[in-house]
Amino acid sequence: MSGCSCLRCKSMCQQPCWPTPKEARNLMKAGFGGRLMLDMRELGSFKSPTMVFLLSPAHKGAEGKAILHADRANNCTFQLPKTHRCELHDLGLKPLEGVQAMHGDRHEVSLDRRMAIVKKWHTKEGVAVLKTWHKKFKVLH
Repeated sequence: MSGCSCLRCKSMCQQPCWPTPKEARNLMKAGFGGRLMLDMRELGSFKSPTMVFLLSPAHKGAEGKAILHADRANNCTFQLPKTHRCELHDLGLKPLEGVQAMHGDRHEVSLDRRMAIVKKWHTKEGVAVLKTWHKKFKVLH
């Protein structure tokens, strides 16, 4: 299940891709829960926004923490230093957002596709995954 190794594709692994709650649960089951971070995004309209929490592969140095937008300076914790490829890809654990992004498409990904992932976190399943992660890593205060 190897992905493209062109420079554009490898550079996309600098920014973590968002998993669905099911994908995050699979990452935790595979022992990668400590390398996730708590992130948040706004859902809804400008007049009536709702903040939604989600788990994401962490930026290096933010593993197991809540991240603020200003802390996004480092590459994804799963980007391998020598090859610059995602270590999750060949394990079949790379989030679908990253798997589907090829040749720079991720930066042009539709807002609808990204918001569909956020909406999955705004469910009972999403909240349950967050609670499971919190119970183990004690991040949410």
